[in-house]
Amino acid sequence: SSAASASPEHKFSFSLSTIAPSTSTGSFSSGSQPAPIESTNSSGSEAEVLDRKLIQENQLTLFMVALEKQTEQLTDDDVKDNDVMGAWSRDITLTFGLQHPQMVIKRLPLKYSCDRIMEAADLYLSWYRSFVFAADWAMGIPEFRVLPLADQTTLFKQNFMAFGWITFAYKCFELKQHLTGMPLGNGAYIPYNDEDQKKLPERWAQTYGVVCRKLIDLIVKAMIELQITEEEYCLIKTISLFQQDCILSEAGQGICSRMRDRLLDALSAHIEKRYPYHTTSQRMTRALKISLMLPSFSHIGQVESTLITQLTAADLHQLSGVPMEICTAQTTL
Repeated sequence: SSAASASPEHKFSFSLSTIAPSTSTGSFSSGSQPAPIESTNSSGSEAEVLDRKLIQENQLTLFMVALEKQTEQLTDDDVKDNDVMGAWSRDITLTFGLQHPQMVIKRLPLKYSCDRIMEAADLYLSWYRSFVFAADWAMGIPEFRVLPLADQTTLFKQNFMAFGWITFAYKCFELKQHLTGMPLGNGAYIPYNDEDQKKLPERWAQTYGVVCRKLIDLIVKAMIELQITEEEYCLIKTISLFQQDCILSEAGQGICSRMRDRLLDALSAHIEKRYPYHTTSQRMTRALKISLMLPSFSHIGQVESTLITQLTAADLHQLSGVPMEICTAQTTL
C-alpha cells in the first residue's frame, strides 16, 4: 500500500484543539537529561528546582515533533527516477497544490546528505519536493486545516520562505554540514565555501550560493550557538506558519492568534523543562533568540526572490507554477 495515501492527520489519535495549552499529561523522553542538582543558587530553592523537574512537555510540542517525523517518512510507492513530475506539474496553482500535493511532484524519499554539489535539476526538483513536504506537514495541523481556504493559501504563500528553509537549515545543523553547505534533500547540496562555490555555474553561485551563505551565517550558526533542540525547531517552524503579516478573514485571524499563543506557551514550557537550572531571565533570553530567527527568514526570502529574477528564462520556466507564485508573494510583502 502507498504510504502517501495516508494523510498525516490520520496517524494521530488526539486532536490538538482538545488540549489546553496550560495542561499537559504526556511525558517526553529526551536524549539529553538535565545534570544532577549541584547548586540552586542561581534559580531559587532546591524545592523549586525539584518542582521544575516535574514539568511535562506540552502535548502540542509532542504532536508537532511526531508530525514532523511522520511527514518526513511519507513517500510514494510508484516513484521512478525520471518520472516524478507530470506534464501539468508546473501549471498547478499553490491553492490547488496545497489541497492535492501529490499532483505537484511525487514524494521521493528525502535524503539530507551532502553527496554532490548541486546541478540545476537538483534545485528545480528540490523546490517542488519541498513544497509537497511543507503542504503535507501544514495540512496535518488541525488548526491550519480548519482555516478558510483563502487564509490557508495566504498564510502558506507568505510564510513559506520561513517554514520551508528552516527545515533545510535544521538538517544542516543536525548533520553538522555547515562547513560543507546546505543540503537540498536529494543528496545534492549548495556549497558554502569559496572554493566549492567556484565549481557552480556563475548564475547559481550568484543566486543560490548567496542564499546558502545567508542561511548558514544567519540561521544555522544561531542554531549551533543555541544548540537548538528538536522540540524548539518544530515549534518555531509552526509559529512561522501562523505568522500573521498578511490580511486574513476575521475567523482566520482568531485561529492564528490562539494557535500562536499556544505555541509560545509550549515553547516556554519546553525551555523550562529542558533547562530547569536556568534563571527566568536566561530562559526568556533563549526564547527570544529562537524567535529572532523569524525576521532573518523574511529577509532571506526577499533576497532569494530578488536574486531569482537574474536567472535565465529557461531556468525560470523550470520553476514556474508554485515556486514563482511563492517568490512573487515575497516581493509584495
